[in-house]
Amino acid sequence: LVYRAGDSFVPEVAIAERIAAQLARVGVRVVLDARSDFSAEVARRTAAGPRAYDVYLRRLGADYAHPNTFFTLFEKSGLHQSGWETQAGGEPMARFEALLERADAEPEPARARTLYAEAQQVLLGEMAVIAPLYHPDRYFRTRPFLRGVDVDPFNFLSLRELRLDGPPAEGR
Repeated sequence: LVYRAGDSFVPEVAIAERIAAQLARVGVRVVLDARSDFSAEVARRTAAGPRAYDVYLRRLGADYAHPNTFFTLFEKSGLHQSGWETQAGGEPMARFEALLERADAEPEPARARTLYAEAQQVLLGEMAVIAPLYHPDRYFRTRPFLRGVDVDPFNFLSLRELRLDGPPAEGR
């Protein structure tokens, strides 16, 4: 697993170690390789033309609140780096993107969910596309008299409902 070395607010080392541990549980041995630049490896092609992959840790956060924003990672222009766009002459990718277009345009939420589920089935059921994702944790500390501090669906600290529960006492 090639991952970015260096200082970052994203804990790449911990994420890489966690991915290696998870894959080890199913019998896949992962060798970790820290690099400051791995653009040459990501661009490497096979003799037949498709990309030649090791496993790369790209910063793909999994804190998306709507299926559209998540699934765009796996479109032809997405950041997936999986090579699945070359499979079966690109037909599964085209079908996947068509399902997303239909779901995005669907005004009825239940029907849109069904179309997104069909798109997910193409990704996972037919093609087994894998991309390592991390779920960032948002930690915060409040005083007992503060209410309404929360994390919103986009994983940002939300203060919209912030209020004081009684008057602040001396020293709070």
